[in-house]
Amino acid sequence: MWVKLLLAMCVLGLLVSGCAKQESGDDIMTQLTGTVWVAEMIAGKPGIDMTHSSIEFGEKGVVDGFGGCNSYHGSYTLEGDVVSFGPMAATMRACVDAINDQEVRFFRSLAEPQTVKFKDGSLLLIASDGKISKFSTRE
Repeated sequence: MWVKLLLAMCVLGLLVSGCAKQESGDDIMTQLTGTVWVAEMIAGKPGIDMTHSSIEFGEKGVVDGFGGCNSYHGSYTLEGDVVSFGPMAATMRACVDAINDQEVRFFRSLAEPQTVKFKDGSLLLIASDGKISKFSTRE
């Protein structure tokens, strides 16, 4: 009798875990779009306060934002939980070295596909080398 009860509990556990909600590409797209995401950390390093490197995902594969010194515009694709960015066009304003370094790091981080995760209201873009770019919503 205990064996049957244990077996029933195992089957029930498998059914419940199999039904657990996993984020689909549509769920991720809904969370990405309609928000200006401001960088707190770029490729594993903290962002400079008040530079507001940002990214805004549009619904039709368009991305816009501010690198820290220059505005940019480009494209992106989302396949499952992996986002890839197309070529970016940016303004060419001169920046002080520290902000320029951050902007270069920001644009380089967008040059490779990244896994999209959401944690505690933040957007995490995780590169293949494990470096994380963390974004929060602009308030």
